[in-house]
Amino acid sequence: MLKTNAILERKCSAVQTQPCVIEAVEQMDCEKFKKFSNGLLEDRQFIADHKEDMFVDSNGVIHGLLALDMESGDGILIDSSGYDYARYSAFMPNIKPYLDEQIALTADKIIKDAITNAENGRWTFDIDDASKCYEIHIKESNGIGGMLISDLRERQEIGEIVVEGNCFEITLDSEYCNKLKDNEQDLENDEVQEECAMTGNKIKVVKMDVGKPPVMKEIENTLEALQAEVGGLIECVYLDGGCLAVVNEEGKLNGMEPNRRLGSDIICGPFFICGDSDDGEFVSLDDKQVEQYTQMFSDIPAFTGEEPELEPRMTFIGFDF
Repeated sequence: MLKTNAILERKCSAVQTQPCVIEAVEQMDCEKFKKFSNGLLEDRQFIADHKEDMFVDSNGVIHGLLALDMESGDGILIDSSGYDYARYSAFMPNIKPYLDEQIALTADKIIKDAITNAENGRWTFDIDDASKCYEIHIKESNGIGGMLISDLRERQEIGEIVVEGNCFEITLDSEYCNKLKDNEQDLENDEVQEECAMTGNKIKVVKMDVGKPPVMKEIENTLEALQAEVGGLIECVYLDGGCLAVVNEEGKLNGMEPNRRLGSDIICGPFFICGDSDDGEFVSLDDKQVEQYTQMFSDIPAFTGEEPELEPRMTFIGFDF
């Protein structure tokens, strides 16, 4: 069963809302919140203490004090307009989960900055600057600061947090710092291994560009790199001796210039020759194969453009049932 509390208005033609910012939080138990909600027009000391936190800014945004029932999660947003009672109020059902989420997100950002900027495991930041940076009004006396400190103290990354004057001083947990250093070292090792793997992922091929002699080169054995070499989608033509000609699948359709004859066909656009493993993977040519295909394609033929092999062809295979 989904339960909540709400204020229902009879024949309400439209829901009218106003932008609001919670500047302070007064935490209450269930009994205190019930008494307050049943006597909104009575003067309250906690409202008087937070007068400076309630105002309407130049953009018409209401900045208010939230009276929060810590047990039910409901709240009442207050704008006293300089008085000691809730001159304007809005009931806000189930507001606590939202507030907790925003506090947790702010704590995440603070911890991230602490890890980035800490010297010898310590980081100090100004509360006023933090309020602007994290877009949340942080003050030890406004309830929000207390909730944030409580959240930070429960985090495994934090060893200690001290409020002195207008500053928060955070000390990272020593065990966490040691783990962080180990992770950084592991990351560096992973980057080295990845770099080595990338270097080892290159294959030796013989490349034929239009109108140029063949060259031996090393290319990355990735789909993106292979496609870049032929200028588009790749197609494999199987050759003798466990080798492949990797050509542009749409070379003729895209009007690429004729390059070399290969068997009974003419290859249009750039292509290259590489090895074919037993597992169907592209592999490097050996020195003998490099020499073989360099000599095979050393002549640069001249084409008139009228050759019948240059016409795009499609083969249709029919089956009798």
